[in-house]
Amino acid sequence: MSSSDRAGPDAAPRRFIAVVRCDDVAVGTMAVAAADGHSVVVARTAATVEAFEGTCPHAAFRFVPSALADGTDIECPMHGARFDAVTGDLRCGPAKSPLRRLESRVVDGELQVVADDLVAAPPSRSAATGGWGAWARTGSG
Repeated sequence: MSSSDRAGPDAAPRRFIAVVRCDDVAVGTMAVAAADGHSVVVARTAATVEAFEGTCPHAAFRFVPSALADGTDIECPMHGARFDAVTGDLRCGPAKSPLRRLESRVVDGELQVVADDLVAAPPSRSAATGGWGAWARTGSG
């Protein structure tokens, strides 16, 4: 996690937005939250709380709240791709690329991410609906 509010000495302050209260995510689990209209995976290990893009890079399938696989990995419910819950590094496929970690910080027990790190994602398949869902930025925040 980063605690800096600036990207460089001459950069404008970055806008952080709240994602979830850290206490609401149990150690060894991952939660899925919305931030500024984007899906964010929040993984909590014994050592840290990290935020990642909310869809698997393999098939744009949305993650669902669950226990971390082996207590250390984020696992996609569609095809089983696994990612390190601290770094986002790919542990096993079928994905070919890592899960993008979002720059984050904790303020007063609340996990916040840099708003500019949230990018428009393609339509994604949801485990809840089994179908392709619309992906829209809400502009809230």
